[in-house]
Amino acid sequence: MGARGNGVVPRLMGDISGFEIVRGGYFQELDDPFSGDHHFVNGIYTPDAFVNFTGEIVINRALADELGVGPGDILRLSSSRSFAEEVEVVVQGVYVADFESSTFRTFQLHLSELQYMQVRFDDPISEILVDLDDAVDADRTKRSLEKDFDYSPRLSVSTDRDIYDRLDTLFQTFEGFAQLIALITIVVALLFIATVMIISVKERTREIGALRAIGFSRLSVFKLVLREGFIISVAGFVLGLLMGVVDVWGLNYFLKRTVEGIPEGIVVTQITGWVVLEVTLVGLVIGAVAGLLPAYWATRVDIAKTLRQE
Repeated sequence: MGARGNGVVPRLMGDISGFEIVRGGYFQELDDPFSGDHHFVNGIYTPDAFVNFTGEIVINRALADELGVGPGDILRLSSSRSFAEEVEVVVQGVYVADFESSTFRTFQLHLSELQYMQVRFDDPISEILVDLDDAVDADRTKRSLEKDFDYSPRLSVSTDRDIYDRLDTLFQTFEGFAQLIALITIVVALLFIATVMIISVKERTREIGALRAIGFSRLSVFKLVLREGFIISVAGFVLGLLMGVVDVWGLNYFLKRTVEGIPEGIVVTQITGWVVLEVTLVGLVIGAVAGLLPAYWATRVDIAKTLRQE
């Protein structure tokens, strides 16, 4: 099973807001367990050096639920770049984080141990979390950090607003595709209902002629055919709404498990009351528009010709 690992120095994590241990505890070793170790610094570790590992791991709730494990249980980690095939670690605790998706599987190891497993003796760091007090201006802090580290082209500074903006851009892209698909669906629905109604009118020409002969007005025939178009569109609306509910749930579940960076509690896709109202109106309009031509055609049926054919 795959999961995303984050290397941390526990003491430097501090009290990060939005991060909470819900079962068990955090790392027992708070400092870098390999600090000052000349083997690690010189990058000449051998497989025997695994005895120096703390064997501590903290996993998020999604991973714990997926594996059915908790504090005190043993996991076996492997990496394609590791010196050994597997490393045994003991779960210290289970956490949830607001800045992670509730379904995205992640875990935390000591930074140096994760670096070692990845054979990264250059001591790389890919992310630094800065928890600011409420009174601190996040944008001003961002500009200050960018100025201080402008020599590093690989370093980027993002506030929580930047992260939400990137997610919003992603969601707008999905929304654009959804609107395009909706437009195509509307056109197809119009053509489908209109075609079905035209075929129905053609097959019922004699019936319509008989109705006209016994006194049905053109308006009555027009309303009758138009009503049938409404019934077809309403049936399609109900079926489409049920399918939409299932699709929205599936898409939301899929995105949270595959797209990294969606925070806890964020609902990517959902069906609101406004959406239902909008779809209802569109369905009624489709039924009306698609039924106009067949209904008009039905009113133009030649009664005498139809009865002679009969």
